[in-house]
Amino acid sequence: MSNFYYTAGLHNVGSYQVAGRPYLSGSTGINASTSERFVFPQVSKSILVKNTDGSTAIRIGFAPKADGEHGFTHGANDNNNYFILNAGKEISFNVKCKEIFIWTGSGTSAAQVYAELTEIPDQRMFTLDGVVGVAS
Repeated sequence: MSNFYYTAGLHNVGSYQVAGRPYLSGSTGINASTSERFVFPQVSKSILVKNTDGSTAIRIGFAPKADGEHGFTHGANDNNNYFILNAGKEISFNVKCKEIFIWTGSGTSAAQVYAELTEIPDQRMFTLDGVVGVAS
């Protein structure tokens, strides 16, 4: 008999095929000085971000805006490693991660975040700090 214990993991296809557990959050104080951090309790299956502000665009990254922010060595703003989402628009990502970051180029904005979460514990997700195209 095998001693192998099968669990949900990053490379477990079944973890991504079932409907995800919902996560909802938002912020009305998103600004240009620091990144708003949204931390998921499990690894995501997909993420939807909606810019609920009427006039100010937001920037969405998988690393914070600046070097050293939220414990990251590298920031997403250095090499434009972010999406710009105009006011009133939404974007979805089919991606596994344990957190996202939102900030503005200037001014203040608001956003809502919906994520489908897997049963994979967030501790199993590798860091995206220093990953080319994310935070370098």
